[in-house]
Amino acid sequence: MIKFGDVFIFNEEEYIFLARTSSVIYSAKILGIEKTKEVEREAGKISKNPQKQHLLKENILYCYVVLTTKEFKDQAAHCGMAGRQPGIEIESLERIVICKEDLKAIKEEIIKGPVNEELKRRIKDIDV
Repeated sequence: MIKFGDVFIFNEEEYIFLARTSSVIYSAKILGIEKTKEVEREAGKISKNPQKQHLLKENILYCYVVLTTKEFKDQAAHCGMAGRQPGIEIESLERIVICKEDLKAIKEEIIKGPVNEELKRRIKDIDV
């Protein structure tokens, strides 16, 4: 049985399972190091502009956590598109365990971030 924090593969890309309904799998896409650096650079630019800082809390692009789990160190778990990837399926599970600190950070980012309300409801009571 798949649970919050399990890593799976879809179309040769890695995702962290968050929750599911009968029709939607909510997942955080694991970005590569270069893509993570790109997102962080953009977030850094925005954080320096007082008129745009609100975007860091409101824009799904900046809804991510940089992972510390050994296998994914310095890669982002991007939560902003969770549930918006139609047709996503779990093709295979990885035998990688995301560390508790990363899982707590992901849960916190989702709860406070601009993501689907259904996802927020489904994960709020998960004990990490």
